[in-house]
Amino acid sequence: VIEVKCNFQFGSFTFIQHKNMDCKEVDFNRGIQEYIDGFGEPFGEHWIGLQHIHDISQNRNKTLLSVSLDTFGAPKISYYYNFKLQPGPDFRISLSEYDSSYSATAGDSLTVSGESINERPFSAYDRDNTSHNCPARFESGWWY
Repeated sequence: VIEVKCNFQFGSFTFIQHKNMDCKEVDFNRGIQEYIDGFGEPFGEHWIGLQHIHDISQNRNKTLLSVSLDTFGAPKISYYYNFKLQPGPDFRISLSEYDSSYSATAGDSLTVSGESINERPFSAYDRDNTSHNCPARFESGWWY
């Protein structure tokens, strides 16, 4: 059992990551095991953990991924239906059904050709699955 922050305002959702670029109370430059287990506090900056994201996404018929970016007080949002996270060790992300009708504010920044993270493995500084040293350059783990 893990404690998570849920938001019931827009149909209920669980925060898998919260990162405030102004505050930086939690360092996101971490190793793969911390990304697997999760870190931070549920009601502050945090990463829920790759294993938990996998478990949540596997126990649902359809899972919606909402990516929300707050840019100077104007939130930008994208929605992807049928979001799944494959089991470890790579925790590849699977995204399909980008919803352009609700996502007009942010656009499709995760599956657009050439920049798509779909089916990419997760990378951290001690398990870099990129050819460009992305985790070290961006000081964070992600599906680069």
